Amino acid sequence: MRALSFLFALAILQLAAPAQASLLCSRETIERSDPADGARDVPRNQALALEGVFDPASLSLESEGGDAIPFELNAGPWLNCPGTSADVLPRSALSANTRYVLRVKALDGKTTSTLHFTTGTKTLPEISFAPPHLTASVIRGVPDEHQPTQKLVLACLGTNDTEQVELRIVRGREVLHRTTRVVSGGFYRLPKVPDCIELRRRLATGKRSEPVAVCGKQLSVRTWKGTAGERPSCEDGIVRSVRAPTPKFGSPFRAR
Repeated sequence: MRALSFLFALAILQLAAPAQASLLCSRETIERSDPADGARDVPRNQALALEGVFDPASLSLESEGGDAIPFELNAGPWLNCPGTSADVLPRSALSANTRYVLRVKALDGKTTSTLHFTTGTKTLPEISFAPPHLTASVIRGVPDEHQPTQKLVLACLGTNDTEQVELRIVRGREVLHRTTRVVSGGFYRLPKVPDCIELRRRLATGKRSEPVAVCGKQLSVRTWKGTAGERPSCEDGIVRSVRAPTPKFGSPFRAR
């Protein structure tokens, strides 16, 4: 059984008030990257994974000699912030033993961040993979504990596959949330009710499996009707009611 302290800490993060969310979003232009800045012996066909507060349209990749490297971009909003989670996918393997620089601008366009790395001689092998497992549901109308008049939309995810995967939550063609850091049993705060939640396996090359998708009528969307002192809990993709510290299982919501 997962530790309750972890669940409640995660719930606090995901249910943060707008003021707190803005603090969480005050990140570096590039907060996390793989490879890291200054990395050496990077496989020539590795995807360049980035998370932070940046404009994905401003991304550029060049060799040390100034040659522009064409690439494809797989990107989407991240952690309810005005930021991005992105994979930069060079269209062909990079040259061996070569230094590269990736540049990207902050959302305000005033500052540019750089990521330097040097390739080695190896490439990552192509590996066959099966789609991951996924259960998911959505709860809407959850009062923000800091601003009760504001109602939250939360996606609940259940999966045994949290490594080397990509989560995309969408509404029509709009990507509401994208991340490669997946937590099972956690909520994902969204700006609106989605119509599809997708989970794919993702290799370090950026290659992805076909998605496992919970969409349309298969995606349970319910409205919160919890009483004072109750909070939603995400367990294996199912939303339940919890009154801390003892879990209380019931049906504090009504069907859509």
